[in-house]
Amino acid sequence: MFFLLGRENKAQADEERELLDRPVDAGLRERIAQHNLESTVSEAHEMFKDFQRLIKVPPKEFMISVTQAYVELYSMAPPSARAMVQNYYKKMERYHDILGFQLARVRELSGLTSDYREVDAERRQVCDVMGWLDDIEDAEADPDLSVAAMFRRKQFTFQR
Repeated sequence: MFFLLGRENKAQADEERELLDRPVDAGLRERIAQHNLESTVSEAHEMFKDFQRLIKVPPKEFMISVTQAYVELYSMAPPSARAMVQNYYKKMERYHDILGFQLARVRELSGLTSDYREVDAERRQVCDVMGWLDDIEDAEADPDLSVAAMFRRKQFTFQR
């Protein structure tokens, strides 16, 4: 069965290549490229909206609430506090990867346009949160630092 599926996929790919190799008027190619660009930008914006629904508040406020929860939880169950931060990091990593792929696609389709800059700005917000989550993990891993003390002293980047 697997062998047959491979043949079907190859046949489909050959058929698609043949269609792409046929002469097509330039207007149609432009419309297809524009549609692909609009679709990719729309998907990126939807992914960013999903990120915003997850964090519910601006990124810095989200990090303040995560850090407060971390400090509370760490005093009772350090492994659970670490797991919470790691779980958020994995979610952010997913958004980052998808937005990064879409950003590359937008650049491929349109170059460094306003669409590119919009998607890049959204991706950078996810990158910021990932970096701030890393800061918490780094502080927790360093025996000379305390997440609670750093948070009280407003030493995390997201507190500035």
